[in-house]
Amino acid sequence: MANTETNTRSSSTQKSKLVTNAATGLSGSAVVVLDSVDATAYERASIQIINASEGATITAKVFGSLVDAAGTVGGSNWTQIGDDISITNDTSAMKSIATTGLRKLGVTMSIASGTPTFNAGNCLMFLQGTI
Repeated sequence: MANTETNTRSSSTQKSKLVTNAATGLSGSAVVVLDSVDATAYERASIQIINASEGATITAKVFGSLVDAAGTVGGSNWTQIGDDISITNDTSAMKSIATTGLRKLGVTMSIASGTPTFNAGNCLMFLQGTI
């Protein structure tokens, strides 16, 4: 399922984009939760991940790419940004990154066991840029 993207222009010089995930099932292998997001017009991104997965610990990875047609997030044209993010049940994590020079952003997640549904809207990316 595709991301939901909401673009906002808050002034003549500021714009933002909020991206949320669609519902998805997680598994032991990496599942794309936020598909390729166009980050070319933004300088900053914050990513919040909320874990309500019935006892499972989620491992999230944020990826960036400079390739226009980068393919599947986490694939050969993508590079992980920072360390793995571990989120235990009923907690959340936030990561902020400078996106200057990045063209694409995406997020993958996996769990050690089980296959809970990762609820729609539980992974959010907020981007800010200057016009």
